[in-house]
Amino acid sequence: MVPNLPQVDVFAVPEPRYGRYLSKDWSLRWPLFRARLAIEDGPDFLKAQIVDSESGELIAEAPYNGQGGIRLCSDSSRHYVVIARKGEVNAVLGIGFVDHNQSFDFSLVLQSFARRKAAEQRMDSSWSSRLVASRASSDTTSSPLAPALAPPPGSSNRWSKFDSDSSSEDEAVVENKPDDGEDDFGDFQS
Repeated sequence: MVPNLPQVDVFAVPEPRYGRYLSKDWSLRWPLFRARLAIEDGPDFLKAQIVDSESGELIAEAPYNGQGGIRLCSDSSRHYVVIARKGEVNAVLGIGFVDHNQSFDFSLVLQSFARRKAAEQRMDSSWSSRLVASRASSDTTSSPLAPALAPPPGSSNRWSKFDSDSSSEDEAVVENKPDDGEDDFGDFQS
């Protein structure tokens, strides 16, 4: 027996009604078999694996991409529809958790993974849009260096001496006295 994995009942699932899967349409009294559910969580994938309770053999696995592959039934918080795969064969199966708490934990795992994937996609799209915007806004006539900070307020006349084209050292000297009797920060007053 495989320990520490939640027990699930596996069901045959009929076609969805109006695009929704309802567990009341399943034969809930007669599951196909009882198995255990293992979760394999990687950096960019999540797989729900249906494992034989006795031997631990993998029966099928259902990859989850944050949007599809595993869906909660519309009428139950314990039953899920999974698109299970084994090799080249796909099957739509229903799984029902024996314990309600384990079903809740499973839904939290799915929600956490979906949020993580959505955040990664938002970050990827913001980086790509920034890259496209920076490439579009750059032209060959602008200077390669942009000022890191704007000059302090009230000091535009002192900094303009550095921006002039003259090479005279006398013009580039900045006086140490404030222009109007106060310094730029207002903490030294005479």
